[in-house]
Amino acid sequence: MRRLAAVLVLPLLVLPLLAACSTGDDTDSGDPAAPYVNALAEVFTSGASGPELDDETADCIATAIVELAGVPALTAADVTPEELADSGDLKELGLQLPTDASATLAAGFAACDLGETVIEPFIRALAEDSDGDLSDDAVDCVVDATSKEDVEAGLAATFVQADDGAAAFDAMVVGMGACPDAVTELLVNGFETANGEAVDLTDEARDCLAGEVEGAPEAAAGSFATSPSPDAEEFGARLGEDCPGLRT
Repeated sequence: MRRLAAVLVLPLLVLPLLAACSTGDDTDSGDPAAPYVNALAEVFTSGASGPELDDETADCIATAIVELAGVPALTAADVTPEELADSGDLKELGLQLPTDASATLAAGFAACDLGETVIEPFIRALAEDSDGDLSDDAVDCVVDATSKEDVEAGLAATFVQADDGAAAFDAMVVGMGACPDAVTELLVNGFETANGEAVDLTDEARDCLAGEVEGAPEAAAGSFATSPSPDAEEFGARLGEDCPGLRT
């Protein structure tokens, strides 16, 4: 399934003032679920469209997805392992899922420690999208501050129905609100590569930006959310006024 890779490589969303297919493994193990699990696991370990997951985690979450969908339901709907692996979400396949499908899948993901696995790739992908990097201390802060349960619930909801959005990414953004250094580093990266041009901010501009983030870290972090809050938009407007050196 492409959904996990797509969620893990969400593009960088900056302040308004800034300008897999799987071939599957149909080896007959005697278990009718095995071809489906193998096809999904191959997507998650391939690295073709996102970070590579280790075999154990990939098998675990693939199994959770197949158990939720149900092999009888998949075969009754004529869904092949390859079609499951290539789908955008389970609802897309026309499967009848229980009303608590997202919660059930979230519990399965939690048993796989998926939240623990994906938060670091989330934050590093965000940095890479701004052609920058984050210090290890900044990454560690976001990993520690982010709710693994919220990330797992967000991923589960997106796997069930993609229209449920990027709640897993936004859960990481909430965690970033406790890490002003990480937010500052990301914003510096963004400003220095705005409009596709490399610009070195002055020390004065960097210090001004860091001070503004320190004063309102949650609003500053919210600038990266898929739907920035009014506080985040206000922060962006204030930043432009208080730190004119950021205007490049």
